[in-house]
Amino acid sequence: MLIGTAHGRIVIELLEAAGPQTIPRFVRLIQEAEPELGHRPSDARLTFNVTKPHVEITMAESAEKAGLQLALEIDAEALGLHQRRVMDPGEAMDLMQEEILPFYIRHRLDGEINSKLETWINQWYVARDASFLVGTSRKEINEALGYVYKTGLSSQPVSRGTVVLKPISPFVVSSGLTIILTDIPSRTGLWMVIGRVVEGMEIADSISARPLIPPSRASNQFTPVEPVVIETLRFTCVGGGSDNQKETRK
Repeated sequence: MLIGTAHGRIVIELLEAAGPQTIPRFVRLIQEAEPELGHRPSDARLTFNVTKPHVEITMAESAEKAGLQLALEIDAEALGLHQRRVMDPGEAMDLMQEEILPFYIRHRLDGEINSKLETWINQWYVARDASFLVGTSRKEINEALGYVYKTGLSSQPVSRGTVVLKPISPFVVSSGLTIILTDIPSRTGLWMVIGRVVEGMEIADSISARPLIPPSRASNQFTPVEPVVIETLRFTCVGGGSDNQKETRK
């Protein structure tokens, strides 16, 4: 996948073995939206519309495909999440207060609480003690938070140079592509890695460092003053075959 901008190009290798259902569909969604974009006004162009300096840059979803959801495909065991365990009561308390309780409070009324999470919450409220989580794997914790993992995938950790789709829920991801600029191990197993940058990381870094709109509310604190426009997109040999090669100019 080649992304061309006025500042240079970014070349991404898509890792279809990491998402054999989702990645080809992601490509099709973008290709289906692209033919008309070249004839649109500048405010309808595809851009990097979210930039967290030195952390990540995100490509906006096309207007037609905004809100469309793709299946989350992650193999927890390929990432070693079944081997990462809560080591002590302090870590257990942090997990309970920073992840488990907030998730429970947000979702307790919408029917998304599974039996394991309900059991943990009941144990917590008995003594306000989270030490029962010591020895629990990161895979078990994420599954209690609703994540449904698959097997046989070549899932990758969230690290510098990877390209991810972020979850809308534990089941589905957005079609807005994000390039990761630094290692973020806390998101491994939660964000779906679909590829890696093989050329142009310096371009991605420079896009992330462009001026931001002064924050007036949390939702716009990572909005660029002038979002970088994506001028060309090209996919080559995704899903097996040169018929999938396509270039769009805007």
